Amino acid sequence: MSAERRVVFLVNPGAGSGRVLARLHAALAPAPQLVARARTAVVRSLEEAGEVVQGLAPDEVPVAAGGDGTVNLLARALRAAGMADRPLATLPLGTGNAFGHPFGLGTVRGALRAIEAGTPRLIDVMTTTHSELPLALVSISAGFESRMLAAVERRPAWRRWLGLVPGLLCVATRSWTGIGVTVDAKDGEAEAVACLSARAYWRTLHRGLRTAQPSADGDPRWRRWRRARFEADGPVQIDGEVVSGMEFEVAIESRGLSVLVMPGGILT
Repeated sequence: MSAERRVVFLVNPGAGSGRVLARLHAALAPAPQLVARARTAVVRSLEEAGEVVQGLAPDEVPVAAGGDGTVNLLARALRAAGMADRPLATLPLGTGNAFGHPFGLGTVRGALRAIEAGTPRLIDVMTTTHSELPLALVSISAGFESRMLAAVERRPAWRRWLGLVPGLLCVATRSWTGIGVTVDAKDGEAEAVACLSARAYWRTLHRGLRTAQPSADGDPRWRRWRRARFEADGPVQIDGEVVSGMEFEVAIESRGLSVLVMPGGILT
């Protein structure tokens, strides 16, 4: 990989409430040298992302410019093309940008540094048998979170933030049935968290989850796992995307994706 990398920014125009292209231009304004070595590809589907991946030059780095959904899309395209070991980079410009935080890529500045000078690192991923989304890089959830996102997504892109408060009021204080997670008996690299009440869910989001110390009242419950079975009657959230509820399997695949990160930028 050359010292001055050429870059292809993959952009989903629907990400970031439809403002991701404007955010990309603003993010690159202080980096004219990178702009001179970059091109932008608009992708709206896995097929379009696959075409971009197949057309990459040997010295080009694909960059997911958007949120977690765009990173997932690029990762699936690389894996489908048999290129899971080809490093990708990210630029956090979407609505949800959780993927990059453990690698020090949660800010535009940190992500640009990794694009220019980062080194490849193989990371674990979650593979699923879900018919709509067979890969997860960040999280899978059902209940409060997925129903809130589903309520917001029903609105036009420019009105989605206006729908956040009504969506929260609709789902935040309710309990949900028809959801189940069964995990294997062995400790693994992933964590399953079951919030039995809305209060536990919001407390977990606010304070984080200290998995080394189980909750005193048993809510939330958590367990580490490598293989799991997920069941949901209602919508499911995978990496910020809302998909249909169903029964599906989830497994951890070690070293399933290569990502450009800065040395010392990984949280453990």
